[in-house]
Amino acid sequence: MCLFSVIIPTYNRAELIEKTINSVLAQEFQDYEIIVVDDGSTDDTIKILKPYQRRIKILQQANKGPGAARNLGIKHAKGKYIAFLDSDDEWFFWTLANYEKLIREYQEPSFICGSFINLQIGEHVSSNQESSAPTAKYYKDFYSYPGFALYLFTTSSVAVKTQVIREVGGFSESGFEDLDLWLRLGTSRGYVLIESPFTAVRWFHDNNICFSEVYNRTGIQSIIETEKDGQYPGGIQRQSDRRNKICTLFRAASLTFIREGKIQDAMYIYLETFIWQLQLARFRFLLGFPLIALGKIMKQD
Repeated sequence: MCLFSVIIPTYNRAELIEKTINSVLAQEFQDYEIIVVDDGSTDDTIKILKPYQRRIKILQQANKGPGAARNLGIKHAKGKYIAFLDSDDEWFFWTLANYEKLIREYQEPSFICGSFINLQIGEHVSSNQESSAPTAKYYKDFYSYPGFALYLFTTSSVAVKTQVIREVGGFSESGFEDLDLWLRLGTSRGYVLIESPFTAVRWFHDNNICFSEVYNRTGIQSIIETEKDGQYPGGIQRQSDRRNKICTLFRAASLTFIREGKIQDAMYIYLETFIWQLQLARFRFLLGFPLIALGKIMKQD
């Protein structure tokens, strides 16, 4: 058994995935396996992967989305921890080494999240970014974190204990699968948030799946329904912690939808989470949102 299984889901990333894989092969810490799951690519992704066959395990499936691709990787993983990396992102050479240090320091926490830097494709990663001993904070679980860390980390800067992620059922396949998983890991013992140095580079480009309208709306609806059905852990005792994280993200999502002219999607979030926002005393949002929506509608008319 290795310490890390690095799972890289990919779909039509022939122009980007080589840099992603090379960033793993350049890691200081070398006790890992790499599993690349091709999610039905129709470009030259497989051709690009072939020279790496001795260093990586390649799995293939029909196109089902990133959640299903990651789940296939999880099924075949042999590592004690799973570290995720999207095929259009990269790691710094110290990423796995810092995960390993924190795993030892905090006695095998379930969930580790690192910070990341956003760059546009073609931008240069600053040479001033240097490795250093990781600065991190420990919490008994994800729900105990007082803020909302999803704005601080991305799926490419996360490592989860393999046994734990299998116990909670892996990723959803309905969109926003990352947030759904973090919520289902909410009461798992040990959550570590790495404050510095950066763990990953997240590249922005025209084909980022997170900008898909269907993907966002479908995932938001699934998470709201899952919470209403009481399927996330923690019961009534942790309800406020869960809904604080859900509402923080979805307030931002609703305002983004308004800016994009997607008034119906924005109103869906507002109405479906209204009681939760009220219970959390988010009065500024509850009062301000209708005015912002009305202003957008009037501009459209």
